[in-house]
Amino acid sequence: MRIVWIAAEAVPFVKVGGLADVVGTLPRVLAARGHDVTVILPGYAAIDAPTTRTVRFQHAGASHQAPVGELHDAGIRFLFPRVAGFEGPQIYSGWQDGERFLRFSAAAAALVDADVVHVHDWHAALIPVLAAMGRVRCAATVLTLHNVAHQGQMDADWFLAQTGLPASLLTIDALEFYGKVNVLKGGIVFADAVTTVSPTYAGEIRTPAFGEGLDGVFRHHAGKISGILNGIDIDYWNPATDPLIPARFSAADIDGKLHCCEALRGELGLDGRVLGCVSRLVEQKGIDVVLDSLPDIIAAGCSVAILGAGDPILESRCENAARQHRGRVSFSRGYDEALAHRIYAGAEAFLLPSRFEPCGLTQMISQRYGTPPIAHAVGGLRDTIRDAETGFLFEGANPGALAGAIRRFAAHRDIAAMRHAAMTEDFSWTASADRYEELYRNLTASG
Repeated sequence: MRIVWIAAEAVPFVKVGGLADVVGTLPRVLAARGHDVTVILPGYAAIDAPTTRTVRFQHAGASHQAPVGELHDAGIRFLFPRVAGFEGPQIYSGWQDGERFLRFSAAAAALVDADVVHVHDWHAALIPVLAAMGRVRCAATVLTLHNVAHQGQMDADWFLAQTGLPASLLTIDALEFYGKVNVLKGGIVFADAVTTVSPTYAGEIRTPAFGEGLDGVFRHHAGKISGILNGIDIDYWNPATDPLIPARFSAADIDGKLHCCEALRGELGLDGRVLGCVSRLVEQKGIDVVLDSLPDIIAAGCSVAILGAGDPILESRCENAARQHRGRVSFSRGYDEALAHRIYAGAEAFLLPSRFEPCGLTQMISQRYGTPPIAHAVGGLRDTIRDAETGFLFEGANPGALAGAIRRFAAHRDIAAMRHAAMTEDFSWTASADRYEELYRNLTASG
């Protein structure tokens, strides 16, 4: 099949979150199976790709053209239309993103000639709407929801002027959302299939607690929504070959894990059993829950190694905690790939108190490194952790529930068996690729 993926980010070019890992990895698996795969990303200034063509597209009532960079890797064609708005260093820019990503979507749509167009999150959710209007050359469209909290809401009249779409779409059954346009809603309504990144999240978004105001839309379109669990790159995240950790180890030979634990305690100056936390510091991830649980964590004989950046208030709280609890809390601001690997390998458990988690990748990575996750039982965390077998799940993102799970970890009598069970879980992309192939074939056959 000819498959085109369209998204805002993908490794190794640009990365903010897990979306980049998915878009940078799963297409490679599909290409290895013989499919003709193209990935279209915005032409960010940091991406150095030779120009191979020019794309002509309609936007804001005028005809435009833009140079298109092109790279080939692992059998995939990567295209980067260099449209206005992406000249700076930022990936996302807040209030300007509506105009930027509508323009990008118009250019990307003009580049498409495929059996299936697979778009991701609101940044590319205009594509299924354009396809339904006959403005995209494809047989079927798929929209994957990585996080429905971000929706692309904008003024309706301005949206119509930018896109040239008819005012007839401004209805409750199409793009209208409380007097505005909701681009993500439009993608959900007009895509031939909608997927989420875990089965549990596919059910959660149909409820007011997780649907972010779109739960009614999800219930109405439930027949075309399914959850397909993400995977991870098991060759890259492999403690038996990882060059970034102090000692290599595997489920069959765990000795190196113990050396990594000792090395991490020494490097960060921590006492007790280290609980790792590699995360964006935002409300969703529940870092405040970890900080509010510190007295219980310390009482359980544990310490915490935090690596991340985000909300300045949360960053400041982490810095203060590290000063107040020397030897028990370590905080490293930003993202350091090598340190992340050392934390995955050297921590004895991994903290994931997310308030919601569409899928999550860190819990899969931590299990791969024999580090049982301690996680809030939501979304993909529930789907990828077997309580008391490969990790510890708790109900409710609050300090008391997290502290209770940490006490369960501290009292567990056979962590070695849990490590082995976690390390032998299959988190490869094979099952996900199988599901997407089946979905693509069913859509193109029915089309």
